[in-house]
Amino acid sequence: MQKIQKISLVLMIICLFTGCGKMKGYNVYEKVYSTYKNMESYSAEVEVTSYSNNSENKYSLIQQYKAPDKQRCEYVAEVGGSNITVINGNAGKLISGDTMAEIGLDEAAVKEKNYLMLNTFFEIYYSSEETAVKTNGNDNSGTIRLSAQTGSSNPYRNKIELLVDSQTMKPLKMTVYDDKNKPSLCVEYISFELNKSIDDEIFSV
Repeated sequence: MQKIQKISLVLMIICLFTGCGKMKGYNVYEKVYSTYKNMESYSAEVEVTSYSNNSENKYSLIQQYKAPDKQRCEYVAEVGGSNITVINGNAGKLISGDTMAEIGLDEAAVKEKNYLMLNTFFEIYYSSEETAVKTNGNDNSGTIRLSAQTGSSNPYRNKIELLVDSQTMKPLKMTVYDDKNKPSLCVEYISFELNKSIDDEIFSV
Protein backbone atom coordinates (compact mmCIF):
# COMPACT_ATOMS: atom_id res chain seq x y z
CA MET A 1 0.00 0.00 0.00
CA GLN A 2 2.86 2.38 0.79
CA LYS A 3 4.33 1.75 -2.67
CA ILE A 4 0.95 2.49 -4.31
CA GLN A 5 0.69 5.79 -2.42
CA LYS A 6 4.20 6.77 -3.54
CA ILE A 7 3.43 6.01 -7.20
CA SER A 8 0.19 7.98 -7.03
CA LEU A 9 1.99 10.97 -5.51
CA VAL A 10 4.70 10.93 -8.19
CA LEU A 11 2.11 10.76 -10.97
CA MET A 12 0.15 13.63 -9.46
CA ILE A 13 3.26 15.82 -9.25
CA ILE A 14 4.22 15.02 -12.86
CA CYS A 15 0.75 15.97 -14.06
CA LEU A 16 0.71 19.22 -12.12
CA PHE A 17 3.96 20.46 -13.63
CA THR A 18 4.03 18.90 -17.11
CA GLY A 19 0.45 17.94 -17.96
CA CYS A 20 -0.57 14.49 -19.18
CA GLY A 21 -2.75 15.23 -22.16
CA LYS A 22 -6.47 14.44 -22.23
CA MET A 23 -6.08 11.48 -19.90
CA LYS A 24 -4.38 12.72 -16.73
CA GLY A 25 -1.74 10.30 -15.44
CA TYR A 26 -2.89 10.38 -11.83
CA ASN A 27 -6.55 9.82 -12.77
CA VAL A 28 -5.62 7.01 -15.13
CA TYR A 29 -3.68 5.19 -12.44
CA GLU A 30 -6.54 5.59 -9.96
CA LYS A 31 -9.04 4.35 -12.56
CA VAL A 32 -7.06 1.17 -13.18
CA TYR A 33 -6.45 0.64 -9.49
CA SER A 34 -10.11 1.05 -8.54
CA THR A 35 -11.16 -1.40 -11.27
CA TYR A 36 -8.78 -4.19 -10.35
CA LYS A 37 -7.95 -3.69 -6.64
CA ASN A 38 -10.79 -6.00 -5.59
CA MET A 39 -10.49 -8.53 -8.40
CA GLU A 40 -12.23 -11.57 -6.92
CA SER A 41 -12.38 -13.57 -10.12
CA TYR A 42 -12.21 -13.43 -13.89
CA SER A 43 -12.90 -15.56 -16.90
CA ALA A 44 -11.21 -14.99 -20.25
CA GLU A 45 -10.66 -16.47 -23.67
CA VAL A 46 -7.20 -15.59 -24.94
CA GLU A 47 -4.88 -16.22 -27.86
CA VAL A 48 -1.28 -16.77 -26.83
CA THR A 49 1.79 -16.28 -29.00
CA SER A 50 5.12 -17.58 -27.74
CA TYR A 51 8.35 -16.50 -29.42
CA SER A 52 11.51 -18.62 -29.51
CA ASN A 53 14.41 -19.17 -31.92
CA ASN A 54 12.91 -16.89 -34.58
CA SER A 55 9.65 -18.85 -34.55
CA GLU A 56 6.13 -18.14 -33.34
CA ASN A 57 3.67 -20.59 -31.85
CA LYS A 58 0.01 -19.67 -31.39
CA TYR A 59 -2.62 -21.38 -29.28
CA SER A 60 -5.91 -20.59 -27.56
CA LEU A 61 -6.66 -20.80 -23.84
CA ILE A 62 -9.70 -20.47 -21.64
CA GLN A 63 -8.61 -18.97 -18.32
CA GLN A 64 -10.44 -18.83 -15.01
CA TYR A 65 -9.20 -17.28 -11.79
CA LYS A 66 -10.63 -16.96 -8.29
CA ALA A 67 -8.86 -15.07 -5.52
CA PRO A 68 -6.61 -15.54 -3.81
CA ASP A 69 -4.87 -18.53 -5.40
CA LYS A 70 -7.14 -20.59 -7.65
CA GLN A 71 -6.50 -20.71 -11.38
CA ARG A 72 -7.44 -22.92 -14.29
CA CYS A 73 -6.10 -22.84 -17.86
CA GLU A 74 -7.62 -24.99 -20.57
CA TYR A 75 -5.70 -25.44 -23.81
CA VAL A 76 -8.21 -25.51 -26.64
CA ALA A 77 -7.18 -28.23 -29.10
CA GLU A 78 -8.91 -29.21 -32.33
CA VAL A 79 -7.57 -32.76 -32.09
CA GLY A 80 -6.18 -34.90 -29.28
CA GLY A 81 -8.32 -33.41 -26.54
CA SER A 82 -7.73 -30.42 -24.32
CA ASN A 83 -5.05 -30.09 -21.66
CA ILE A 84 -6.18 -28.43 -18.44
CA THR A 85 -3.93 -27.09 -15.69
CA VAL A 86 -5.49 -26.44 -12.30
CA ILE A 87 -3.83 -24.69 -9.36
CA ASN A 88 -5.53 -24.48 -5.98
CA GLY A 89 -3.40 -23.06 -3.20
CA ASN A 90 -0.39 -25.33 -2.70
CA ALA A 91 -1.71 -28.13 -4.91
CA GLY A 92 -2.06 -28.54 -8.66
CA LYS A 93 -2.77 -31.04 -11.41
CA LEU A 94 -2.67 -31.50 -15.17
CA ILE A 95 -5.67 -33.13 -16.86
CA SER A 96 -4.33 -34.51 -20.11
CA GLY A 97 -5.89 -35.15 -23.50
CA ASP A 98 -8.76 -37.42 -24.51
CA THR A 99 -8.08 -39.83 -21.65
CA MET A 100 -8.55 -37.05 -19.07
CA ALA A 101 -5.73 -38.64 -17.07
CA GLU A 102 -4.78 -36.57 -14.01
CA ILE A 103 -1.14 -35.91 -13.19
CA GLY A 104 -0.21 -34.17 -9.95
CA LEU A 105 2.09 -31.15 -10.18
CA ASP A 106 5.10 -30.88 -7.90
CA GLU A 107 5.58 -27.99 -5.47
CA ALA A 108 7.96 -26.09 -7.77
CA ALA A 109 5.47 -26.18 -10.65
CA VAL A 110 2.63 -25.00 -8.41
CA LYS A 111 4.60 -22.06 -7.02
CA GLU A 112 5.99 -20.91 -10.38
CA LYS A 113 4.47 -17.64 -11.60
CA ASN A 114 2.06 -18.10 -14.51
CA TYR A 115 2.86 -15.20 -16.84
CA LEU A 116 -0.22 -15.95 -18.92
CA MET A 117 -2.60 -14.91 -16.13
CA LEU A 118 -3.83 -11.36 -15.49
CA ASN A 119 -3.61 -11.75 -11.71
CA THR A 120 0.11 -12.42 -12.13
CA PHE A 121 0.50 -9.09 -13.92
CA PHE A 122 -1.09 -7.12 -11.08
CA GLU A 123 0.85 -9.06 -8.47
CA ILE A 124 4.07 -8.05 -10.23
CA TYR A 125 2.95 -4.49 -11.00
CA TYR A 126 2.05 -3.59 -7.44
CA SER A 127 5.21 -5.12 -5.99
CA SER A 128 7.74 -3.95 -8.62
CA GLU A 129 10.19 -1.15 -7.89
CA GLU A 130 10.09 -0.03 -11.54
CA THR A 131 6.66 0.70 -13.03
CA ALA A 132 5.26 3.03 -15.69
CA VAL A 133 1.88 4.30 -16.90
CA LYS A 134 1.41 5.62 -20.44
CA THR A 135 -1.74 6.76 -22.23
CA ASN A 136 -2.82 7.13 -25.83
CA GLY A 137 -5.97 8.95 -26.97
CA ASN A 138 -8.65 9.98 -24.49
CA ASP A 139 -11.14 8.49 -22.03
CA ASN A 140 -13.67 7.75 -24.77
CA SER A 141 -11.28 6.27 -27.28
CA GLY A 142 -7.83 5.34 -26.10
CA THR A 143 -5.59 2.91 -24.31
CA ILE A 144 -3.66 2.71 -21.06
CA ARG A 145 -0.30 0.95 -21.02
CA LEU A 146 1.05 -0.34 -17.71
CA SER A 147 4.53 -1.86 -17.48
CA ALA A 148 6.77 -3.23 -14.75
CA GLN A 149 10.07 -4.99 -14.26
CA THR A 150 9.37 -8.55 -13.12
CA GLY A 151 12.42 -8.98 -10.90
CA SER A 152 12.79 -12.50 -12.31
CA SER A 153 16.21 -14.05 -12.97
CA ASN A 154 14.75 -15.68 -16.09
CA PRO A 155 16.11 -13.68 -19.07
CA TYR A 156 12.86 -14.34 -20.97
CA ARG A 157 10.74 -12.81 -18.19
CA ASN A 158 12.39 -9.43 -17.73
CA LYS A 159 9.48 -6.99 -18.18
CA ILE A 160 5.71 -7.31 -18.38
CA GLU A 161 3.26 -4.89 -20.01
CA LEU A 162 -0.53 -4.65 -20.08
CA LEU A 163 -2.64 -2.70 -22.56
CA VAL A 164 -6.09 -1.69 -21.27
CA ASP A 165 -9.05 -0.09 -23.04
CA SER A 166 -9.50 3.33 -21.39
CA GLN A 167 -13.31 3.26 -21.74
CA THR A 168 -14.24 -0.31 -20.76
CA MET A 169 -11.12 -0.89 -18.61
CA LYS A 170 -10.90 -4.38 -20.09
CA PRO A 171 -7.48 -5.84 -20.90
CA LEU A 172 -6.56 -5.91 -24.58
CA LYS A 173 -3.09 -7.42 -24.63
CA MET A 174 -0.41 -8.50 -22.18
CA THR A 175 3.20 -8.88 -23.33
CA VAL A 176 6.23 -10.33 -21.59
CA TYR A 177 9.65 -9.12 -22.75
CA ASP A 178 13.10 -10.68 -22.50
CA ASP A 179 16.24 -8.91 -21.30
CA LYS A 180 16.82 -7.59 -24.84
CA ASN A 181 13.37 -5.97 -24.80
CA LYS A 182 11.99 -8.43 -27.34
CA PRO A 183 8.60 -10.10 -26.77
CA SER A 184 8.76 -13.66 -25.49
CA LEU A 185 5.03 -14.08 -24.75
CA CYS A 186 1.94 -12.24 -25.92
CA VAL A 187 -1.58 -12.76 -24.57
CA GLU A 188 -4.42 -11.20 -26.58
CA TYR A 189 -7.85 -11.08 -24.96
CA ILE A 190 -10.72 -12.31 -27.11
CA SER A 191 -13.24 -12.05 -24.27
CA PHE A 192 -12.99 -11.02 -20.62
CA GLU A 193 -15.42 -11.01 -17.67
CA LEU A 194 -14.37 -9.48 -14.37
CA ASN A 195 -15.71 -10.75 -11.03
CA LYS A 196 -17.78 -13.43 -12.70
CA SER A 197 -19.34 -16.04 -10.42
CA ILE A 198 -17.25 -19.21 -10.76
CA ASP A 199 -18.00 -22.56 -9.14
CA ASP A 200 -15.21 -23.71 -6.79
CA GLU A 201 -15.66 -27.25 -8.12
CA ILE A 202 -13.70 -26.51 -11.30
CA PHE A 203 -10.62 -25.82 -9.16
CA SER A 204 -10.81 -29.17 -7.40
CA VAL A 205 -7.39 -30.86 -7.12
